[in-house]
Amino acid sequence: MAAAALTLALTRPPLAALLGVALVDGSLSALFLAAQIGGVRQVGARADLPNAVARSQAYQQAAGVAGPPLGGALYGVAWLLPFVLNAVSYLISYLTITAIRIPLQEPRDPPRCQQPLRRRLLDGLRWLLAEPFLRVSVIYLAAFAFVSSALVLAVIVRATSHGASSPEVGLIFAFRGVGGVAGALLAPRIQRRWLPGAVLLALGVVWATGIPVLTRTIHPLVLGSILAGLSFGIPAISTIIASYRLSLTPDRLQGQAFAAMNLVANTATSFGSLAGGFLLTTIGSTGCLLVLTAITITVVAAASTSPTLRTTSPISVSS
Repeated sequence: MAAAALTLALTRPPLAALLGVALVDGSLSALFLAAQIGGVRQVGARADLPNAVARSQAYQQAAGVAGPPLGGALYGVAWLLPFVLNAVSYLISYLTITAIRIPLQEPRDPPRCQQPLRRRLLDGLRWLLAEPFLRVSVIYLAAFAFVSSALVLAVIVRATSHGASSPEVGLIFAFRGVGGVAGALLAPRIQRRWLPGAVLLALGVVWATGIPVLTRTIHPLVLGSILAGLSFGIPAISTIIASYRLSLTPDRLQGQAFAAMNLVANTATSFGSLAGGFLLTTIGSTGCLLVLTAITITVVAAASTSPTLRTTSPISVSS
């Protein structure tokens, strides 16, 4: 990032160079997140996992809300400033990580560590699919990732086609971020009081009810408020699923299990964006939202028949 900032200060780099920086940043971020989530279990007690995961979710949601406006403001002061501060933020991250004295993983078996990376990734996927609750959760989460990515496109098209300005579209998604932050802060309390399956199914019912309401309005504040309500439950189910995964998965498979789940979710997100674009082109925003409603209802109805969701007990959490 420092090299990118320096290059931008001295010359106008070609697009290929900027794409290369984005590729490196995205690839290393994926590795970082897998290591980070695997190390969480080593830092605190098992009963603290939901709180730790929920706090992490809240920080990420808050950064997602505050980051874009801050970047825009810094760009207005000096166009190079966001790039320089981005590099500084990575340096701060590095220094804080080096200050951690707790071992972030258990001792590894050398022969197992020498296995090909592809086989180890498949080991993580097999583990997820072998655990009943995690298997159902991965499929459920993938379905909602698919719907969510298409929903974002539908709301943008619906708002802009009825005259919403860029700041108004930004306001809509700021509301969405605020809903996510609130949900992350309340996620441990929700997890203590509700069965995991009940939380997952309740989120589905809220989405099945809320998405068609979007077809009845074009006002940015109303669209944003509905998106905030839909986003409220996402951190709760993310916290539940991550807590179970951290609690049940062997330490040697933490990174692989996270990467496998991320791969499934990101693949569903990509296909959701593709499907959303196709639906918006062929039947418009209202038709797209109604199709997403039908998909959500189908997924919730199928999930409600799962004995695993009805019988899985919450993991113990601290107050």
